[in-house]
Amino acid sequence: MKFFLRLIIWIALFYLVPTTTFSQINSAESQKSNSNWKLITSYLNDVIYYGRKDSIATPYCTPSLTYTDKSGFYFGGSFSIYTGIGEKRIDMYAIDLGYDIDFNDYFSGSIYANKSFYNDNSTAIKSDINAIAGAIVSYDFSLLQLNSGVDVLFSQKPDVGVNIGISRELNLGTVEKGITITPSFVTYFSTLHFYEGYTSRKTGKLLKRVNPNIKSIESITTVDNAGMKLLDYEFSLNMDIEKERWGCFLYPNVAIPTTPIYTTTRNTIKLNNGSQIINSFNSTPYTEKTLKLSFYVEGGLYLKF
Repeated sequence: MKFFLRLIIWIALFYLVPTTTFSQINSAESQKSNSNWKLITSYLNDVIYYGRKDSIATPYCTPSLTYTDKSGFYFGGSFSIYTGIGEKRIDMYAIDLGYDIDFNDYFSGSIYANKSFYNDNSTAIKSDINAIAGAIVSYDFSLLQLNSGVDVLFSQKPDVGVNIGISRELNLGTVEKGITITPSFVTYFSTLHFYEGYTSRKTGKLLKRVNPNIKSIESITTVDNAGMKLLDYEFSLNMDIEKERWGCFLYPNVAIPTTPIYTTTRNTIKLNNGSQIINSFNSTPYTEKTLKLSFYVEGGLYLKF
């Protein structure tokens, strides 16, 4: 608890202390830059989603290529290589597109969509989500920025996610060339169907692994405490270095999960001898019963052309 209080106080002071050493962004600098392509390589030490993660770390190395038009439209593609224990594999392909718009000097927004294709062996907590569409708006109060977004998550059943947060962008130099540090605090809410699909797939794989006599298995998981839930709080301190032809970034995050997700799974098992077994059990993992904070970090380099 003392750690959380210190972290909150530190973030608050970082927002409120005057930053006279940081340059103010004038209207000319805040306009969209010229169109460009970015070739990016990044590394993520673990996939954390709404404060949740698999019992085995899921680190990714992700090359991507993105085009950003000066109008605000962008699109890109990427693939993520699982670099954890055991098999090295391409775990996910993704296509992204969106549109950023500045309504005025203070109010901005973005709409976006993502289509993902996961490997059947993926352990990523969000591997049941095959598409996301959403929007985010931000209002700059000078002292801090207020951000709010809504996502529709498409898995076996659709989910709705909502996030609300505050941030403050601090700049050394200009937007086009300089160092940007962005401390932020975000709360995440969501419905929980994505967690049902993830748990069902993981349960089926585990049973097949431990019992070679299983011919086929159908696992159906339901969340006992279904509905829109506050799932986690996240603190981050994003750092970006932007140059004319290249850039780099480091995004450390602390995720504090809330609201344990309790699940029940029903299995229909067909054995090689033709018999069938049906059972139901409490599939809530130990990690949900004993929620703990997680630290994850993503860093990378990119070239612009």
